[in-house]
Amino acid sequence: MQEFTVGLIGCGHMAQHLVAQAANLDGVTIAATCDVIPERAEQTAAKFGARPYTDYADLLKHPALNAVIVATPNSVHCPPVVAAAQAGMQIYCEKPMAPTLEECDRMMAAADAAGVKLMIGQVLRYFPVFHRSHEIIASGMLGDPRVVLIQRTGNVDDPFGVGWRAHFSECGGVLMEVNAHELDFLCHVCGPAKSVFAKGLRLVNGGYDYDDALLVQVEFQSGTLACLHASISASMTEYHMTFQCAEGTLINGGFGGPIRYARFSEQPKVVEAGDIEMEDPYRHELRLFFEAVRKGEEPPVTGPQARQAVELALAAYESARTGVPVDLPL
Repeated sequence: MQEFTVGLIGCGHMAQHLVAQAANLDGVTIAATCDVIPERAEQTAAKFGARPYTDYADLLKHPALNAVIVATPNSVHCPPVVAAAQAGMQIYCEKPMAPTLEECDRMMAAADAAGVKLMIGQVLRYFPVFHRSHEIIASGMLGDPRVVLIQRTGNVDDPFGVGWRAHFSECGGVLMEVNAHELDFLCHVCGPAKSVFAKGLRLVNGGYDYDDALLVQVEFQSGTLACLHASISASMTEYHMTFQCAEGTLINGGFGGPIRYARFSEQPKVVEAGDIEMEDPYRHELRLFFEAVRKGEEPPVTGPQARQAVELALAAYESARTGVPVDLPL
């Protein structure tokens, strides 16, 4: 079995969970950590007997390193990914892929030129309720999706008013930092998008500098229509997805479920979230990444797939700015 000696670039909150899951996989050793805050790199390195760095260029020279996990703030995904590809590393990068399409394209081009694999962490696909929802819809039992409604509204107490998440230039706003997941899932289920129309509002005077509530309507090439209600400024949280298909409907209740689905004239079937047996979603996606590299196959979330979520977010922001629908591709 091919062994992986892994470097972690970025040691923030999400990075801690990712690296812990990776370290528990067979054939994976965490050898180096990097963060611009030395204490973070050192504390994370100490957990795994790794060597800390404060410059990813130095980390990429670490002996025997052959893979990296990039978990830096969104605005600085591209430089370490490109550098890692040029150093011959296999690359897992957190979502969103990058805040611009030009950066997404640079990342993919670097990986292709180096002959290495690049996977983007669109982990929502691997949370049990969403994974099973996709399986049911993809089976065809309900027919093709025709109308989709997603509501994900969160509380302003979430950590968007501090650090890099407070600034649109660094996090890409709500649609990149939070809803890259839902935009990716829409494409995962419905295929390529055709056009986007969106409106945004600033409802709460939080510490961030971007709209905190948006409605995003997407028309897909298949003719499917979808609407996403995205917000970090609700006094109560709500998360659900409705897929009205040609021959039936599926509704899920977000992370906690349940899933309810039925064909016309049939009684709904119910799947409780706790009844779906899956490993930790982050462990699962990382395991799939390393397995794909071992087999010489494309990872399950490729650069072009993850780029679609970025393009949808950018098109939505442009539509909200201009007040008119935006055709895709940009």
